[in-house]
Amino acid sequence: MADAYLATMLFWAHSALECGLMPLPQAPCSLKDMGAPSLRPYLDRWVQRPSWKECYKSDSIYSATSMMQACATVTKMAPDACRQGKDFVKVLARIRGLDSAYRCAAGLDDKCAFHGYAPAPEGPLVPGYPRAVVMASRASYGNSDDLDGSAPRGPLMPDCSYSHRLGLLFYEAGIPFETYLIDTRDKAPWFLEQFPAGTTPAIQGTPGGWVHNDEWVGGFDEIVARAKEQSMGFAAVANDDGQHKTRVVCLLCRSLATGLLASRFAETKVEDGKKLLHGMMGMGGVNVMPGEAGSELRDRM
Repeated sequence: MADAYLATMLFWAHSALECGLMPLPQAPCSLKDMGAPSLRPYLDRWVQRPSWKECYKSDSIYSATSMMQACATVTKMAPDACRQGKDFVKVLARIRGLDSAYRCAAGLDDKCAFHGYAPAPEGPLVPGYPRAVVMASRASYGNSDDLDGSAPRGPLMPDCSYSHRLGLLFYEAGIPFETYLIDTRDKAPWFLEQFPAGTTPAIQGTPGGWVHNDEWVGGFDEIVARAKEQSMGFAAVANDDGQHKTRVVCLLCRSLATGLLASRFAETKVEDGKKLLHGMMGMGGVNVMPGEAGSELRDRM
């Protein structure tokens, strides 16, 4: 379990560092530049696993999609801290160039499969073969706005860390599952009709969902708890028996995410941006210091 949390968060952090999302003097830089050379080989091994390729629909060591989502969130919530997104133009251009899966699917390299909109599930559920809904987005939407620039419309790719973790656990446990990608900017009507909460991950079927009906179950923790009860194989993988406990890894990952992203808009004066900032600080265990200037907070994070 701790590995699933660590791998997904480090993958995000690796992309953020390499594309220059984090406002460090040495950025763009690598994990090695930050004093952690052993983490890249760890990520390389994960990315080559069949479970990773199944969950991320990619074997690239970079994720342009996740960086697009991060930049879009800051642009929406704290536009004053990024010149309405203009500060992210080079960041996104850099990560799109690094992400081989994006370049291939967007037609910038050799043609390959283009992941798109998922239709509604059909047919009866099969016990032991659940359906999983995963939130997805595009690294570029072809809108020619400040974030897209001249980039073409990119592929719809999985972009939910909790869904990634759940998928890794299922796959490593040898449990097959059917994936349905839902665009975070344009959620499929069939999904909202069947599951009004519209959140991911969501599971239909077992293990992970209801046994006696076909309603969707949402929430990572609830799905994991159900899957443990319903599958010995899943319980054997989704354990916390390793040297590094999931709780400690989660705290470290949240602190890392706060430092990497929240420092980008620490000086925002927009109310929505402040709410996002304080929410991320609380998540990452960063205390609010009365009277602290935004630039001082940025440096501290």
